[in-house]
Amino acid sequence: MADSYYNSVLTWDHILYSHNNQTLDAFSVLFYLAGLTKTAKLGTCVTPLPLRGPVNTAKLISSLDMISNGRAILGIGAGWHKNEFDLFGLWTSTKDRVRATREGITTISSLLKAVGSGRIKNRPHFECIQSPHPPIWVGTKRPFMIKVAASLADGWIPSNIESDEYHLLADRIRSIRKAKKIERNFSFGYHMSGSRTPSSYIKKIDDLEKAGCEFIAIYPGGDQENYLASLGTFAKDVIPCFS
Repeated sequence: MADSYYNSVLTWDHILYSHNNQTLDAFSVLFYLAGLTKTAKLGTCVTPLPLRGPVNTAKLISSLDMISNGRAILGIGAGWHKNEFDLFGLWTSTKDRVRATREGITTISSLLKAVGSGRIKNRPHFECIQSPHPPIWVGTKRPFMIKVAASLADGWIPSNIESDEYHLLADRIRSIRKAKKIERNFSFGYHMSGSRTPSSYIKKIDDLEKAGCEFIAIYPGGDQENYLASLGTFAKDVIPCFS
C-alpha cells in the first residue's frame, strides 16, 4: 500500500507512550520498512531530540538514509511525554528542552555529510545519500519552536491545529525566513490524527492546502484491523480528490 498509494510512511517515536501501552522502536520499524518499500519516504513524526540525543539521532538517520537509498526524513520535536523522559532522569523545563533541540539540530546538520561531498577534516561525520542531508522537519505549534523550525529546519509538521492557526503560524515561519534571508527549501506539512469520514478529510485538507500545506500525514488510530481499513478508505476515497 505504501508504494502504491502513499508517498511516505512516518512513525511516531516513543520509548514509552503510556504505562499500559507498548510501542515498537521507531527506527527499528523504519529499517524494516526500508527493505519492504522502494519509493516511499521513511521517517519519524516526531523524534524527541532531547531524549534521543543529537549524535545518536544523526547516526540513526544516516543509517536509514543509506539503507533506504536516500528516502529518510527526520521529524523532531522538543518532547512532551514526561513519563518516558523520567525513565532516564532527563525531564527538564520547556525552555531547556527547546534549547537542547535547537542545539541538537545544529549538531545533527554538522555531523551529516552526503556521500561524495568530500571529507571533513578533524571532525567525525556520518554519510548519507541525500545532499546536504535528509530533511529535518520540526513538529510544533509553540512560538519558541516555530522560531527554531524557521531558522534551522527544512520543514514544519504540526499536529491537530485548526486551519486558521496553521495559516498564521505558516505565515510566521515565512516572515522569519524572509527576515533572515534564508533561501534553503522548506516544506509545510501537517499531522492529522483521529478517524474521520472521507468528506471530513477532504474539507480539512482543502483548507490546509489553501494555507500553503504541501504534505499530510494521517494517523487514524484504532486497532490494527481498523487502522488498515482506514488507510484503505483514505487511499480509495480521499487521495484521488487531490491527485
